[in-house]
Amino acid sequence: MDALREAGWSVAGACRLVGLSRSGYYAVRQERPALAAGPNPSDEALLARIRPITGVHPFWGYRRVWAWLRYRERLQVNTKRVDSADAGGRLDREAGAPCGDADAAGEAEGHVPPAILVD
Repeated sequence: MDALREAGWSVAGACRLVGLSRSGYYAVRQERPALAAGPNPSDEALLARIRPITGVHPFWGYRRVWAWLRYRERLQVNTKRVDSADAGGRLDREAGAPCGDADAAGEAEGHVPPAILVD
């Protein structure tokens, strides 16, 4: 890429030729560190604040948990982070918690689909 730039190519033209986005080119030039795998410490702190709320209010979704954090605890946090940290979310899975809820998926023990009940 640098050879093309030295040969007089524009950044846009060189990126098109190589098949690289311009933002990708500039990201490599700035040498941004790669994102580390796994939850970062701030995610663990967020989980520590969410778990007591979901323990008291197990049927609250991420939107209501986010609203509680935002307006009651005055915590500036993105709804997407709360969604991934909420029960069964990405952060819980990475922490080793079981995934999903059988009742929500309609696979609870003793569940009989309505079509079977019809004679």
